[in-house]
Amino acid sequence: MSRDLGEIDDDISCDLSVVLSNGRAMDEGRGVVYGDSLAPVPDVLARGTVEDLRFSVPTQSDTEDTPLEPSISIEGDVLAATHQALACATADSALLDGRIEARSVGTGRIVVRAVDGVNDTISFEVREAASLAITGPAEAAAGEELYLAAALHDASDRPLYASSSVSWTVVEGEVTLPEANEDGALHGAFALVKVKATGRAIVRADAIGFSATYEIGPAKSE
Repeated sequence: MSRDLGEIDDDISCDLSVVLSNGRAMDEGRGVVYGDSLAPVPDVLARGTVEDLRFSVPTQSDTEDTPLEPSISIEGDVLAATHQALACATADSALLDGRIEARSVGTGRIVVRAVDGVNDTISFEVREAASLAITGPAEAAAGEELYLAAALHDASDRPLYASSSVSWTVVEGEVTLPEANEDGALHGAFALVKVKATGRAIVRADAIGFSATYEIGPAKSE
């Protein structure tokens, strides 16, 4: 953990309403786990993925000598927590960032300790991915922005949660990825694509050894 509750700066946002739309309640109902704000609720993971998840825990306590640092731990060897850090806190809740690796097929459980020392748990099933697919609009006009979605699926075509493990690149055409970082890298289940000029454009998504490409053509009116 990088900081305790007393060291969280006031200017760090802890607006839970931003991520409430994709939260999944933990087993005891004390906390919630969140994935990417645009991705589905984190449920079934793909083996080999490493995902950045966010855990909310209550910060209220009836005693003064309880731990001030919430934490996450892993039961079993299906999952691993490769990083965790306290993101922000309010009088009611704290948000923990956890980087979770899906190491093997099976069911793994994460234990989340709140400041009062009481644990909550949440389980994740891990399956073997069989394919990666991209969906989105097939046509776009010059200057238009559109979202493409990439999803891993298992052999039965069930979608698997993956966001941090998905990367995007432009293969061909006059399009850009406006949300890419300074190095041109973009990660996430969704990619915002801006069409600079009409014509054939191809965007590629990659995740844990799977690749998929998606072609965007000019709008028919053009």
